Amino acid sequence: MVTEGDNVSILSLNCKGLGNKEKRRQVFHYLRQKTSSIIFLQETHSTTSSEKYWLSEWGFKILFSHGNSSSRGACILFKNNFDLEITKQFSDNNGRFIIADIKLNGKNITLVNLYATNEDDPNFFHQIFEKLKHFESETLIIGGDFNCVLDPNLDKSG
Repeated sequence: MVTEGDNVSILSLNCKGLGNKEKRRQVFHYLRQKTSSIIFLQETHSTTSSEKYWLSEWGFKILFSHGNSSSRGACILFKNNFDLEITKQFSDNNGRFIIADIKLNGKNITLVNLYATNEDDPNFFHQIFEKLKHFESETLIIGGDFNCVLDPNLDKSG
């Protein structure tokens, strides 16, 4: 159990689809072996109809922003090894981001897990920052797949 003063680590992973039960089982097994207590997943391909299976297979708390069975989707997985209370959450209807206020060992933290669009779309980020105005915390943590490159010559092909 993580106690006051302990660090809680966050892991982020673009899974390129977890609709396949066997792949999801392998990824969840891999993630359970990691020491991270909070896990940001992008491109999950989760749906409202598959949510109960995911919750059962993971065994801990999950926050979802569903895409469809072949695209988008983001979620935040929590392990049960620390004192956590989710006080507020927002899930984008397009499966692109989740914002959650959590109370972690007595501290208020806002988590943002995003799966940005492939196009250069400043409105996407404006939408997230507009939603963030309704969340309060001492600490803001933003992670995920920003779908952008710093140097097109090094980071892109084709």
